[in-house]
Amino acid sequence: MDTTGPPWLVCCERLTCAALIAWLQLVGVVTHSVVHHILHAAPLVPLLLLRSSPSRCFTGVLAGFAWVFMLAIVTPMLHHAIILGYAFTHPERPYTWLAPVAALLAATWAAFNAALLNQCPRSVFAAGLVGIGLIVVLASVQPYGSVAFEVPLERTLAGQYAWAIALLLEAAVVLVFPAWCTFRLNPALRLSASFVGGQIAYWVCFVGAMVAGLLPVFNR
Repeated sequence: MDTTGPPWLVCCERLTCAALIAWLQLVGVVTHSVVHHILHAAPLVPLLLLRSSPSRCFTGVLAGFAWVFMLAIVTPMLHHAIILGYAFTHPERPYTWLAPVAALLAATWAAFNAALLNQCPRSVFAAGLVGIGLIVVLASVQPYGSVAFEVPLERTLAGQYAWAIALLLEAAVVLVFPAWCTFRLNPALRLSASFVGGQIAYWVCFVGAMVAGLLPVFNR
């Protein structure tokens, strides 16, 4: 295997990615939305199967961040569970922990990828703390941060698919700063036509899978 770090770190990263995929399927079974969660987990599968490389780890950091952002900002689940305390006080507490566990897995996976990309195994702990802090901060501002996504998402799900372009543009805006920070972790990363083209293709598929998973036809 073409690793960018010690085998134990690569193994932990793969296991965390697999755990996130499996957890999403468990959520699908528990919430009776299996197809929805299969579609949402689909963009993670290639990253589980591809050989470890700087470009793959770069995508893994951003994908983990994207999942934290979606759970904390685009949906109110983490705001309800963590900030409003539903995870501790709601009568159906096991259900309220589904999103926080997914967010922790996503943040941990991103941290492992960041440590691999930085070629510094010890940095995984600092990256993990950053991820946990990000979950809390984003969940805190969810009522305000979600406003920008409401209209494009509602219009897209109503069949006005041209609005999906707005979602793609919003995804680009959300990812630009994390991408810049992540890009600086490894000097082996180079901007090239193949790198940029691969990232565009991946994120178009990622956003497409997220939108498809929310369509009414898959949530009956």
